[in-house]
Amino acid sequence: MASTSTSARGARIGNRSIGEFLMAQRAFIALLVLIVIFTSLSDSFLTATNLVTMTKHVAYNALLSLGMLLVILTGGIDLSIGSIVGLSGVIAGVMLKGVHLSLFDVNAYPSVLVVVIIALILGTAVGTVNGILITRFNVAPFIATLGTMYMARGVALLISKGATYPDLGGEEAFGNTGFSFLGVSRPLGLPTSVWLMIIFAAVVALVVARAPFGRWLYAVGGNERAAELSGVPVNRVKMRVYMVSGFFAGPGGPHHLLRAHRRRPGRRRDLRDERHRRRRHRRGLPGRRARGCQGRPHRLPQRRPGPGGRVLLLADLPQGPGHRPGRHARPGPAAARALPRRGPGRPERQTGSGPHRRRGSGGLGPRRRGPGPISAQKENTTMPSTLLMPRRTLLRAGALGALGLSLMGSAGCSSRSSGSNYIAIITPAHDNPFFKTQAEAAVAAATAMGYTANSFSHGDDVNKQSELFDSAISQGAAAIICDNAGADSTEGAVRKAVEVGIPVFLIDREINASGLATAQIVANNSQGAALVAAKLADTLQGKGRYYELLGRETDTNAQVRSTAFHSVLDQYPGFELVATETANWDQQIGYQKVETLLQRDANVQAIICGNDTMAVGAVAAVQQAGKTGDILVIGFDGSPDAVKAIQGGSMLVTGMQPAVDIAKMAVEQADAYIKNGETGKKEKQLVDCVLIDKSNADRYTLFEMKES
Repeated sequence: MASTSTSARGARIGNRSIGEFLMAQRAFIALLVLIVIFTSLSDSFLTATNLVTMTKHVAYNALLSLGMLLVILTGGIDLSIGSIVGLSGVIAGVMLKGVHLSLFDVNAYPSVLVVVIIALILGTAVGTVNGILITRFNVAPFIATLGTMYMARGVALLISKGATYPDLGGEEAFGNTGFSFLGVSRPLGLPTSVWLMIIFAAVVALVVARAPFGRWLYAVGGNERAAELSGVPVNRVKMRVYMVSGFFAGPGGPHHLLRAHRRRPGRRRDLRDERHRRRRHRRGLPGRRARGCQGRPHRLPQRRPGPGGRVLLLADLPQGPGHRPGRHARPGPAAARALPRRGPGRPERQTGSGPHRRRGSGGLGPRRRGPGPISAQKENTTMPSTLLMPRRTLLRAGALGALGLSLMGSAGCSSRSSGSNYIAIITPAHDNPFFKTQAEAAVAAATAMGYTANSFSHGDDVNKQSELFDSAISQGAAAIICDNAGADSTEGAVRKAVEVGIPVFLIDREINASGLATAQIVANNSQGAALVAAKLADTLQGKGRYYELLGRETDTNAQVRSTAFHSVLDQYPGFELVATETANWDQQIGYQKVETLLQRDANVQAIICGNDTMAVGAVAAVQQAGKTGDILVIGFDGSPDAVKAIQGGSMLVTGMQPAVDIAKMAVEQADAYIKNGETGKKEKQLVDCVLIDKSNADRYTLFEMKES
């Protein structure tokens, strides 16, 4: 029998059998299995670059999960965090784009710090609404947060009208730049979002494991009624966790909201507690408070047998607002009076074998075994263990988070060898024929040279572009070819690739920094725009009133083309610029802008557009106004729709960027660099544009000209 008992003890881990232990750690075991599988499928899965990339992708979701963790620990749920994120994002986008102050008739551009603070306050406000509904009106958390979810989502849609807010880099002239720091910067080699996740995760872990507030969370989640009778401020805890959840969704980290009150209550709080206990007594609730017994809660009617047949009462746990946390708990006044005295007015010193010796967890926690009426084993308490529960919870949370990392990263990781033949091609929206042709030409050229190539679209979204760069890096790309989403905001993404030895070739749009990209191959926008403007001046004989549609202000091409237009037209005193509008390279916006302009003043002879997409929208607005033939429209890019309009007589001229030739040049130089370590060309290269009008429109093929 002795051997059997010994064998049985040997098959246990701690106080649990091996089967119980494996069941408790099933999530962690599943995680290890997945890591082994993905590592065997891809030799780049466990590389530092890929792990950083995966961590960055889940960092913001991890921040949201920290707030949700606190809510779940109290036995609640918050369905509104996704909508709070959306609402905060919309508010941030509106402010970064500028807020019109009607009272002063000015446009305000708040700094990034102000935007972040307002977003955090907004998230906290929505969380406060959740807390009030749950604590003051006794609405179920599921119903309350479901309602605020639809409320926040509806407000966001009303504000944005369904639109998005890309390109939030801000403007240096307005002093609202710096948002890109949160998205693409890498202090000490790690993305900013990862640092935020680490810092706030550490703060939450310390609060949950060490602070009295953390023990209150477990108490409320384990037995709300018992926690209330033990002196835990249940409503205050619930209110605080929902505020924290909203604050994290703002986004950010509310460690100042998690402050545990470590001071002993003052006179005002004593009186409030006294009144509260008297009200409970009048309502017939259990327990009668002895005068001055602030440190001892009411006795519960439920009793549990402790070791040796002794009875453990919840009232024997000295809890409540009067308790001071520390390694050794201090009993309340009544408990202190109950202790044996060893001298005049002094309680007996507590020792390891004494009856009142406790584990140093402060508030609610298990006691040591020992003789005496109030000792009990850990499993006999009605409250969760403060020593084991945080550790277990954090372990499970970490396992599930790592599981999400592995799942997200596995799809984007491929085998990486020392001689990679993979080229990533990143361009703006593929629904634009210019960018689509550009991407297809690059993929075709790379494939013809024996490379594996894939094209991706960033949609002029800086964050999406950064993620695509991260994916290309994790896949071990031999080169990256990119038509970027913004001159300044792209530098960080390019730098990441260059730092790990991946050359970057920029096409169509250049960046301001020199010496970073291996090559910047762009159309000679200044030369092409000057040709188009000269054609317009010749057609109108040097005089006329005109409107101008500008492209996206953060795009260097927009300013270059506009400057070239004016370098020609400003030479003619007869030309008058009536109005300038920004249409962000968009056809629908171009249509709306021109429609409004023509309603205000239709006595113009020309509309000059920074690209063909806006020009096609302007042509539609001119046709709607019945001014076709009276108002000349010029564009730039050489798109099929623009050439068709030229052939139909609704558009005068366009300047074709040789997108196919530029894409092929980028692939050829990437091939040379991969093989030889250099391209043999200078970094910035200009390719001349081609003027297209009725005389040569029939020779046009997709962004190419047939030989005559």
